[in-house]
Amino acid sequence: MSTPSKSNNINNLRLVQLEKAARKLTLYSRALHQQLAWLREEMVNEKQAVLTSEDDVSESSARLQEIEELMAQLQEEIDALRMTSPLQDNGSLAAREQEMEELAEERHEELELLAHIQTMLQMHQNTHRKIKQMIATLMKEIHCVREREKIVVLAALRSRMFKIIAPKI
Repeated sequence: MSTPSKSNNINNLRLVQLEKAARKLTLYSRALHQQLAWLREEMVNEKQAVLTSEDDVSESSARLQEIEELMAQLQEEIDALRMTSPLQDNGSLAAREQEMEELAEERHEELELLAHIQTMLQMHQNTHRKIKQMIATLMKEIHCVREREKIVVLAALRSRMFKIIAPKI
């Protein structure tokens, strides 16, 4: 049979171990909550970037459509000017063809810009999705830490109760 002093030492050692475990869990829990807060801020920023990119895609698409409509109208004018006799042309055909080349170049630049914006949109959407996954994983870990904290609290309560009740028995 163990002596009371050995029993007290063992109980004290257990309490010290429980306190260390509780401190570690508390620090870990705080770190997880800080990380969660940071990820939530990042998610808001990425969501805003997604919305901005979506607006940019819409604007670029609208601009591209405008350019294509202008090109179609200009092509009709060019076709009409080609049907008239060369003697009646006062240089407007050459001017229209030059304008068509400029619009074609502008269209090409807008297509490149649109492709870049769509790439950025995809990147922001992927980042947003990954952050959501990280938050879900972090929430699961926080739940596990809470469960471990409950276990440590119960163990601490039991050992202190035994310490208080044991002499009365």
